[in-house]
Amino acid sequence: MSNTMSVFLSQEAAAPQWGEKAIISFTDTGATVHLGEGHDLGAIQRAARKLDAQGISNATLAGEGWDLESTWAFIKVIATQEKRHK
Repeated sequence: MSNTMSVFLSQEAAAPQWGEKAIISFTDTGATVHLGEGHDLGAIQRAARKLDAQGISNATLAGEGWDLESTWAFIKVIATQEKRHK
């Protein structure tokens, strides 16, 4: 049985301990993708690759901001990575 991580979107910068210009941070409730200004689909894809590299392949897209394009950008990376791992 695998666990699912909640993934949230935020327009705010990550806290300093995550590094300057960090695109992803973690809390006890899940991971947050930090988009900065606008709706950066590239940042979503980079964050999805980072999550996959950390072994997180089951995610729930949670909170506000997940529209069709951002959802597809995230899922596309995870699906591609799953094929590579098989």
